Amino acid sequence: MSDLVAFLLSPQGIALYIGFWICKILFGAWALRKIVLMLPDRIQGRIAARFGFLGLGGPNDWMR
Repeated sequence: MSDLVAFLLSPQGIALYIGFWICKILFGAWALRKIVLMLPDRIQGRIAARFGFLGLGGPNDWMR
């Protein structure tokens, strides 16, 4: 167990941990985009209006 902790606290372990979270966030964003594209246009417009403060463009622009 101490070998595992030593690896996780090493520079390689920290880089692996950061890489894991980057992949997880990117996959989550991709999955959400695919799910939103399956919704009707009216609901896509509501989602775009709700999250427009992020500067993602106009309605439906950020999803295509």
